[in-house]
Parts: sequence; C-alpha cells; structure tokens
Amino acid sequence: MSVRWKPGEGRVERIEHYESIYQQMQDALADMEKAFRTWVDLQPQMAELEDYYAGPFWKQDYAADEAGELPAELKRGILSEDGIYNLISDNERWLGALKEEVAQREQEKKWYQENQQLQRGGLI
Repeated sequence: MSVRWKPGEGRVERIEHYESIYQQMQDALADMEKAFRTWVDLQPQMAELEDYYAGPFWKQDYAADEAGELPAELKRGILSEDGIYNLISDNERWLGALKEEVAQREQEKKWYQENQQLQRGGLI
C-alpha cells in the first residue's frame, strides 16, 4: 500500500488525516475488545443453547408453540428454526475464522523468526 502524501506536502493535513485514522482504530479496537470478551464469556451458554436445540425439549416447546399452547406475549425467537440454526452457524463461522487467524499469525511468526535467524547467520 502506498502512502498518499509526498514529502513537503500538507504536513498539518497529513498529521490530522493519520490522527483521525489512529483515533478511529483505537475506538474500533476498544469496541471489538468488549464485544469479543462478551462473545467468549457467552460460549458456555451457547453450548447449552445448542444442546437445547438438539434435544427433546426444543422439539416439545416448538410443538407447543405450533399448537397455540404458549402465552401470546411470550418471546419465542428461540423457537424459530431458521433463527437458532443461523445463530449456531454464525457462531461456528466465527470460531472457525478465529482459529484460521490464529494459525495464520503463528505461521507468520514462525516465518519471521526463521528469517531473523537466517539474517543473523548471514544466509540472506
């Protein structure tokens, strides 16, 4: 990626531009940290939810809803087949993405360390 500023051009504007990016990124990372911690903390409950969906109680509760046996004011998003399936799929997708990211970072770290050793040995 190239830097869009040339030497001597708009120093103040350049600093303001990059300060804005810096601040936005700090805010985004703080938001991400909070969301990530919440997501991690909810994984045991997510496992419980998956067990509920896969077990007999969800099927019984779904049938009761279809038969009109549940109070009308009861929130029942959990009984939406598509909703819970999509939630589980999204959670699994994020778990997979995190595993891939960690593996990629480990590979990059290994490459960097090996490269540093070769440089120190004068081989590159």
